[in-house]
Amino acid sequence: MPDIEMITVGNYSGLPEAELAQGILDAAGIESVLVDENVGRMLTWTVVGGFKLQVNQDDAEAAVKLLSSPIAAGNPGRCPNCDSADIALDESASSGNSVSSGTPVEGQRSWECKSCGYCWDMPSET
Repeated sequence: MPDIEMITVGNYSGLPEAELAQGILDAAGIESVLVDENVGRMLTWTVVGGFKLQVNQDDAEAAVKLLSSPIAAGNPGRCPNCDSADIALDESASSGNSVSSGTPVEGQRSWECKSCGYCWDMPSET
């Protein structure tokens, strides 16, 4: 049986974040392995270098592309009002201001639909 070379496509400081990324790959049919997962479950504070997400070398390019996609990076994907995919982060409000009121909202990212003009806030990633 030939050796399979595994490539690290993500390095995560927390197990929940690593498992979420692994779930994204699993949903796309890309098999992956979390290195140090068992150690992290027992001693989460001692995993030096974080949790490494690895895939087969043949899947590495697709996995990196998928994990860096807007949806994986916190993009809601579609407008909740008209279901259009033509949405954008509202740069004028991304500093933490509510689109609707203009008042500061800690930990919010504001999105705007380019099709219908609808604006909404989503919690930002930390």
